[in-house]
Amino acid sequence: MYRLENNIITTDHDPLDEKYVGGLGCYCFNFMKKNGDKIAQINVATDEQETYNTLLLKSIRTGIALRKMGIKKGDLVTFFSKRNLNSCVPMIASFLIGAIPSYIDTTFPLFDIVHFMKTINPKLFLVTPDFLETIKSLIGEEQQNTSTVAFTEDFFTPVEEEAKFMPIFVDDLQETAIIHFSSGSTGYPKGIYINHYSLVCNKAFSFENLWIENQPKVVLTFDSLHWSIESLRLLCSIKEGVCRLIVPDEDDMKKAWFFLDKYKVNLAYLIPWTLVNMFENGKPNNMDFRDLTTIYIEGSLLPAKYHQGLQKILPNVDIFHWYGQSEAGGLTTFRKNDLHREYNRTKPGCVGTPILGFGMSLKVVDLESGEAVGPNKPGELRVKSRALMNGYHNLDSSDQFDDDGWIKTGDMVYYDEDFCFFIVDRIKDLILFQGLHIVPALVEAELLTHPAVKFAVVVGVPDDKDTEHALGLVALYDNFSSVTSGEIEKYVEERVPDKYRLRGGVKMIKESYLKSTNKIKRFKLKQLVLFGEI
Repeated sequence: MYRLENNIITTDHDPLDEKYVGGLGCYCFNFMKKNGDKIAQINVATDEQETYNTLLLKSIRTGIALRKMGIKKGDLVTFFSKRNLNSCVPMIASFLIGAIPSYIDTTFPLFDIVHFMKTINPKLFLVTPDFLETIKSLIGEEQQNTSTVAFTEDFFTPVEEEAKFMPIFVDDLQETAIIHFSSGSTGYPKGIYINHYSLVCNKAFSFENLWIENQPKVVLTFDSLHWSIESLRLLCSIKEGVCRLIVPDEDDMKKAWFFLDKYKVNLAYLIPWTLVNMFENGKPNNMDFRDLTTIYIEGSLLPAKYHQGLQKILPNVDIFHWYGQSEAGGLTTFRKNDLHREYNRTKPGCVGTPILGFGMSLKVVDLESGEAVGPNKPGELRVKSRALMNGYHNLDSSDQFDDDGWIKTGDMVYYDEDFCFFIVDRIKDLILFQGLHIVPALVEAELLTHPAVKFAVVVGVPDDKDTEHALGLVALYDNFSSVTSGEIEKYVEERVPDKYRLRGGVKMIKESYLKSTNKIKRFKLKQLVLFGEI
C-alpha cells in the first residue's frame, strides 16, 4: 500500500487503463455516449435538467463552431459565465477539439476578474451575453489580439458535421489540458497548466462505494468551474454517470439541508462555512437524508466541535476531510472502509492518507534544514508525481520546485504512523473567508494607497464560523503617527469588495517587522500575531 524509505512515502502506480487513452476529449466523448439517457445535471433554481446525450450534443456543436472560428489544438479559450447548465459546455467542447480552456466566474467581483484577465492572453473570450459589454470594457493592451464572442444558443444549432464528429486524440497525457487559476496564495493569481494525466487518472474522486445500489447518483457542490476541483468532479461525474446539481446563486449555500433532501443527494462537497451554518441551524425534522452517504469537507479544516457535532446529527454519513492542490493534484483522502472511518472518528483534523494508484511520492521537510523528517514531525509537504502541474502561464514556475524536482506545497503538515496526514498551517499567505479566497496582495495594495501607510502585510486570523478574517499589519510614516487603526480599516472598507474587508482589524507594528517581507517571513508574522507577540 505505502512504502516509507528515508522518510519518503511512495504509493504504487497502477497501469494506465485503456479507457483513459486519448486524453480528455476521448474520455468525455466515450463516457458521455455510454451514459446517454442518464441525467447529467439539474439547475436547482429552475429544476431544468438535461441528459448526457443532450450535453454531449451541445458540446460537439460548440466544438465545431469553435473550429469554424479558427480555434485549433493548443489554442487558449477563456469562458466567462455564471453557474448554469451551459457553464461546462465550452470546457468539454475545448477538450473535444484539443483547445485549452479556462473559466472565469462572472459572479466574482470585478476587482478579481480584472486580475484573472491580466494573467492570461487567450485566442478567444467566450462570454455570456449579459456580461459581454463588461468584458469588452475590461480588455487591456495584453488582450488586443483576443477575439470576444457572445456565447448564445446559436452555438447549439444543428450542423451537418456533427454526425461524423470524432474527438481529437492526444498521444501524450502529459500535454497541458486546461488552465486553472491559482487562488492567490503567494501573491496575485496565476494560470496553472494542468495536464491530461492529472485529470483522467487522479484517484482523488474515484466515487467508489459512495452510492446506493439501483438508485440515481446525485452529487451536490456549490463550486464553479473556475476551480480545478470542480473540473475534476465534472470529469468523475461524466465517467460514473452522476447527476450534478448546479447552484447558480451563492446565497443558496444556506439551503444545503433543503437541497440534500429534495434531490436525494448521495454525495456532497461542502465548505466549513456551509457546514457551520448547517450545524447551527440544526437538522430539519421533516426532511429525509437516508440517501446521503458521504460529505467531503473542502477548502479548509472544519473545527472539531462542528465536525463531531455534525457526525452525531448524521451518524450514518461519513463526513471526511480531504486535501489537494491545483499545482499538485489530489494528495490525501479517506476511503469508504471501516479502517478509515475509525481514523476519521479517532484522529480529529486528519485529512486522510495518500491517494493510491498513480505513483505519488511525498515527503515532509524541515523548514530550516530542508531534510525529510519522519512521522509526527511538522514540516513543509513536498510532492512528486506525473500529476504535477506543467508550470504557470507566461510565468516562471521554477521557484515552486526544489532542486530535486519536488513541488513545494507551501503547507505545514505532519503524518503519523498510520500515514494519516494533518495540516498544521499554511506557510502560504492565502486567507479563507466563508469558503472564499482572499488574496492578501490585493488588500495590501489598497492599504499602501493610504498616505500614512509605509509598509503593509495582510494575514488571516482564525474565526470559528468564517474560517479566517483578514488582519492588516501596517507601519506608518513618522509624520502620520496620529492616524488610528480604525481610520485605516474604514479606508480599506470603502475601496474593496465585502469579502476583502479587514474583519480582523488593523494593527500598528514596527517597521522592522515588515521590511522585505517574503513567504517565510509572512508565515512567521502570522505566528507572532497568534501567540500575542505583536
